[in-house]
Amino acid sequence: MAMTPALTLPLSPTALRDIVTQLGQPAEPIATSGHDHDRFGALLDALESHYRQACQAADEGGRDPDADRLVRDIWKVACGWMTDYLELLARGREQSPAALRAEQAQLKGHIDRLTALMRTVAVVWAELGLETPGAIYEAVWTIRVPPLAYLRAMWTLFWSAIRHPLSDATIDLSTGRLLYRT
Repeated sequence: MAMTPALTLPLSPTALRDIVTQLGQPAEPIATSGHDHDRFGALLDALESHYRQACQAADEGGRDPDADRLVRDIWKVACGWMTDYLELLARGREQSPAALRAEQAQLKGHIDRLTALMRTVAVVWAELGLETPGAIYEAVWTIRVPPLAYLRAMWTLFWSAIRHPLSDATIDLSTGRLLYRT
């Protein structure tokens, strides 16, 4: 994914309150809105944009209660959407597997994107104590590592410990390759 430089203007407190108000309203459940993947993508784009604005407001203003409230609202919306996504995915598995594979692949892409956002929010804003509901806990916090990548990561870890015992190594668990060593 290519990043393009953008000019960011300071976020005013009134603009932040407007976003909090907008997100605080009950969102339409995704499960009832049909299988419109373009709309799902647009909703995720909007949620990620709101999250970036909350981070920007927190960076500029220090500990801003409006940013905290916005992050809590984003978390609440993300948890609701994740529940809906998992429900749609389970409902699709019960239907015809051959007819819905492409649609399930798109839905899985949305789930992966929302999962990445939720992990980021939970880790970056750990001081807010955001709780993951039990129904989606496994989907959000389970990280799968392929067997070959696991073996490669273990070998890389072993070899780094022998060759450079006092250094720090960062290993990509999805591939098992060494990213950098300090």
